[in-house]
Amino acid sequence: MRPQELEILNRPYEPHDSIHFHQRFDSTIGADLPSNANLASAILNDLDPANLGVRWWGNLPPVERILIGDYLYQSTVGVEVNLSEAQLHFFEWLQARDQANNGIADSVVFDEKGVPHFKHPPSNSAADDLPNRLERLHLGGFFRAIGSSLDCLGAAVIGVLGLRTSLRYSDLKTAEKALVNIKPSDDAGRKAQLSFLEYFFKIKRAAGPEDWLEWTNQYRNMFVHRGRRASYHQIIPKEHLFYDARGQLIPRATSTLHLARYPDRSEIEGLVKGRDILLNEDAENTLKGIFKSCRQLEE
Repeated sequence: MRPQELEILNRPYEPHDSIHFHQRFDSTIGADLPSNANLASAILNDLDPANLGVRWWGNLPPVERILIGDYLYQSTVGVEVNLSEAQLHFFEWLQARDQANNGIADSVVFDEKGVPHFKHPPSNSAADDLPNRLERLHLGGFFRAIGSSLDCLGAAVIGVLGLRTSLRYSDLKTAEKALVNIKPSDDAGRKAQLSFLEYFFKIKRAAGPEDWLEWTNQYRNMFVHRGRRASYHQIIPKEHLFYDARGQLIPRATSTLHLARYPDRSEIEGLVKGRDILLNEDAENTLKGIFKSCRQLEE
């Protein structure tokens, strides 16, 4: 990791911190979800060894009470576990990106007319290619962890609201679909479910730009289920400028990564259907925004 992130990790825990010791790490890196932790604690306290499962689910057979209660607790805990892993992947991605950029910093050469050109340095060993591989690895890890965090949130929604769909084979989209399919009714349970659906749409819109959640899921699915798209790096001048002994500027290079605007498309489909196939912003800003939106939605 970079010194900036290591400095965060090296901050001492408060000796009498009110945060549960399992959450101290997540809180330090900005990945804690206090409300989610409270929900997980409430579910755990509802598990009764005498009644086998959640004690007030008396109308369910014991085997179902045990399995549903156990997996609901696992899923709720998994929301924060995966969000924390996403943040760690982001920290490592920053380090790999900086290492890759350091490798190309001095790759601007002058031709016989004195015009500068970028010439990518050759790789002499696998170690030279490692930063780029790690950059891709942690980018994929970030989206995988974010997606898994949202999947666990979907399972928590299904379990707490008692939705008529699979709990173990679930995700947030499945939970949303089950909620949308509920017909209006005077039943108190149905009213509570539909009230949550309205609340969910409201907080999803407030958590980020339009379609941020759909785009994030598409990018995660690209890494997990689809053929890997190409990476697009833009070579730009490095901010810090140096001069040689003659006082002549020594140009240096760095790069920015731009993520696909349509991750649900194949490479050639994206190129054919439009020129604007990449996001304008640097990937660092995109990943920070996704993490912030995801955390806000989940909390």
